[in-house]
Amino acid sequence: MVIKFGEDLSVTLPLSRAYELLRPPISGAGLRRVRDTLRAEAVPSDEAWPARMREAQETLRRGHPIELAEIVRDAVRREQRPTPKGTPFKLSTSERALYLKARESLSGEIGFVRGITQSEADAWIDDQLARGGG
Repeated sequence: MVIKFGEDLSVTLPLSRAYELLRPPISGAGLRRVRDTLRAEAVPSDEAWPARMREAQETLRRGHPIELAEIVRDAVRREQRPTPKGTPFKLSTSERALYLKARESLSGEIGFVRGITQSEADAWIDDQLARGGG
């Protein structure tokens, strides 16, 4: 099996290995669950950032769209919440990088499944986040 990632990058895998390593793109029902996840209110984690970072990195490795949507939603909701001083909360550099990677992966899959550009998928994500509870 040959998998193409753009014009200049492709990977060739034996079919048995491809079945072992790859999952099909998200279904319509799965996309609705992504929508619902993005719209849901975030549940703030009591874990320290190093523990959340390890979990987020593992989630990125798995690449499951609903879990990616949780990372995106939680980061956006965290930034929307003011600090005790009333100033906007800022994600750390590493947390922002994980959020951006999760968002890029999520919008790429949404774009592929819906047949739209990645920027249109990003706009769809923003729309779902705006419709949610913050």
